[in-house]
Amino acid sequence: MTDAAPGPYGYDIVISETNEQLDDAFGHFLRDWQDGMPVTEVVERDDGLILPEHGGVRYFAPLRRWPAHERDAIALCRGRVLDIGCGSGRVALHVQEHGHEVIAIDSSPLAIDVARERGVSDARVVRLSAVGPCLGQFGTFLFFGNGFGLLEGGRRAEEGLRRLSAIADPGARILAGSRDVTRTNDPIDLAYQAKNRARQRLPGHLRVRIRYRHYATPWFEHLMASRDDMAAIASTAGWRLADVIGDGDDYVGVLERSSGVT
Repeated sequence: MTDAAPGPYGYDIVISETNEQLDDAFGHFLRDWQDGMPVTEVVERDDGLILPEHGGVRYFAPLRRWPAHERDAIALCRGRVLDIGCGSGRVALHVQEHGHEVIAIDSSPLAIDVARERGVSDARVVRLSAVGPCLGQFGTFLFFGNGFGLLEGGRRAEEGLRRLSAIADPGARILAGSRDVTRTNDPIDLAYQAKNRARQRLPGHLRVRIRYRHYATPWFEHLMASRDDMAAIASTAGWRLADVIGDGDDYVGVLERSSGVT
């Protein structure tokens, strides 16, 4: 795709990019932050709502600047680690530096480029739907930064968790970050959640896209799960919510294999 856009000094610059590159808004956002540019990530919901905008700091922060629930949860890592939706690699780098073998995966090619540049030893472009035995076995699966939502909810969530079961070591655990969006008095959010319930969806089921500059991802499904919803989803696929770290809206659920599941 080739187009012209007004440049910063009033003359036109030519933009020549493939559709795949234009779709990778998140990757371009990370790439530009890594290169020292000021950036703002915009998440747009399908009802037109713009969710809170973010700069790049949270995707590159060292451990001391992580939210408390993530700092506490990361200490529970054991064995070989699969970091799902790794972004710039902030979590994979920390775990790697503490002696774990880590495979970091993301669907964004540019995000994986950034993660590799920052020192992640094994970063790969892999979608969650493609995770399987070719990656080996793992003791810990990480879904940080609201990453549990990558499972999308419903049947896809069950399928995703069963896919992880197939490559889980005995005693493996999932550290699943999420946000309970039902803790709100916002009438716009409450109306959106009511529509979800009417369609027999979980209230935190979102249809969103990421926008950055002239880039935009395709629309995708993302689940912000309450603690009860996470527990219910996990139980359908042979996992149980063994613990919850964090008492605010944001938390990390510790999922372990249900007894009797091999």
